Amino acid sequence: MIGYARPSDVRGEPDRRDFFYYHADLTGRSGVERVLEHFRGGLAENGLRGAPGCELIQVDHLGFVSARKLEKIPPVNGNHVVLTIHSRAQKLGEELLSGKTGALVLLDADTGEALALVSSPSYDLSRVSPVWRKEYYQQLLNDPAKPLFSRAFQGSYTPGSIMKPLVALAALNDGFDPATVIDCDGRSLVGGAKISCNNPWGHGTLNLRKALEKSCNDYFIEMGVKLGMEKISAMFHAAGIGSPSGLEIGGSTGLLPRRELKNLRYRGPWNSYDTALISIGQGLVLISPVQAARFTAALANGGRLVSVHLLKEIVSDSGRVLYRNAPAPAPPWALREGALEAVRDGMFQVVNAPGGSGRGAHSGRLAIYGKTGTAEVDVGERRINNTWFIAFTSHRGRRYALAILIEDGRSGGRDCAPLAKEFLERFLLEDS
Repeated sequence: MIGYARPSDVRGEPDRRDFFYYHADLTGRSGVERVLEHFRGGLAENGLRGAPGCELIQVDHLGFVSARKLEKIPPVNGNHVVLTIHSRAQKLGEELLSGKTGALVLLDADTGEALALVSSPSYDLSRVSPVWRKEYYQQLLNDPAKPLFSRAFQGSYTPGSIMKPLVALAALNDGFDPATVIDCDGRSLVGGAKISCNNPWGHGTLNLRKALEKSCNDYFIEMGVKLGMEKISAMFHAAGIGSPSGLEIGGSTGLLPRRELKNLRYRGPWNSYDTALISIGQGLVLISPVQAARFTAALANGGRLVSVHLLKEIVSDSGRVLYRNAPAPAPPWALREGALEAVRDGMFQVVNAPGGSGRGAHSGRLAIYGKTGTAEVDVGERRINNTWFIAFTSHRGRRYALAILIEDGRSGGRDCAPLAKEFLERFLLEDS
């Protein structure tokens, strides 16, 4: 996220030949250091970089200085960049993910401010800036866990059941009655193929709220196939899947399911089995942890898909505020009355009902709404579970959206939900 800076190669500087002596500048090479090196906005002109100074001196025929400072242009210091990152939230997230492979993203659900962007494993910035240590660089490159890869915003993952609230919204917006009861027997037959539910013995009869609470595949597959892929895809698109999140340092846009995508990748037409898969967050849909936190923020704030951002302010060397970020307000999703409330109710039950799939996030001190996800993916010759938990809560008049991903885990309920509870309680309720 922060990235690193390195001395520039003076041979490539456009004004190198204008000077007898030229001192290399530090230049941003990745992350915030690179993106905000130059900035134009408000009163800010130079971003982090600043501008070099120079001196004109006189030398004799042997090159010795005979007169100093015939002319001097002082350097202009770079500006200070203030980020939205909350240092305690970032540190806590890094602590909780230590020894794990995954990501944690915390957003202000109303403003889109990124309060924590954690990727694990990561690397020690003190060992890469201003100069890479060769041995350490090789160690990072050879590490199969890819610590140089920022999973929080660069990763694209199969989301699994964290997409079910969006599928439910699409159905409710199409007139689906949340009281509709479907009988889950532990499996769904779609186009002659069997898709197992997360409970192989079945959940029995349940309505939409209970289906969210139990994360019932059978319910969402039957509902999703009747709804159709176009309406599901349209809801995913409204939730930011397949589009930039707004984050200044970029990141994955994910993969939005489309009919032509199936033909492009697999040389075949889209069918009901493909629709069944995306109804439970499998198949041709990918998202990043930032995108998961972003649509969770929309679920929390009334259906407004905020732009995620890291830049808060740019301040001059003298302390003057040159630029303050003020993203434009996002329009609300066009939803039927009661649709969002029904989904939120189900997400509350996920965490707070005795048999909820995310019961591990239950807190006696915060009202946490959540959704678990367990996505089966093939890695080489292995099939693993990438596990998820999305959550939102409020505290002291501020709403927060959280997404946690753990690679190669057991389930979202067992691996991620307890981490979400511990993170939110410690961050929001413990003294700083």
